[in-house]
Amino acid sequence: MKSRFNFYEIVKVRETVFTIENGINGLKGAVLGMAEDEDGKWFYAVNIYDKGGGWDLTEECLESTGEFLSREEFYDGSSIHVKVDAKTGEGKIEE
Repeated sequence: MKSRFNFYEIVKVRETVFTIENGINGLKGAVLGMAEDEDGKWFYAVNIYDKGGGWDLTEECLESTGEFLSREEFYDGSSIHVKVDAKTGEGKIEE
């Protein structure tokens, strides 16, 4: 089944028991990740602006605002390099 929302789409959190209990109903955020489970149910990683963090929410918890942002508004293109020790499996960030 196709997902209802797209990457970088601005969504509004709908009123559900979960969203009310967590104080996020009515807030807006952006879809930064998505996954479909084996039963075809979609889950979205949503950056909720007023909460300053990511939330894992189902489609039922979200509604579209019709607005979209670009990838560049979230990611600056920087990256890090990690060197892994083959013996220990330990990783260290390379400068």
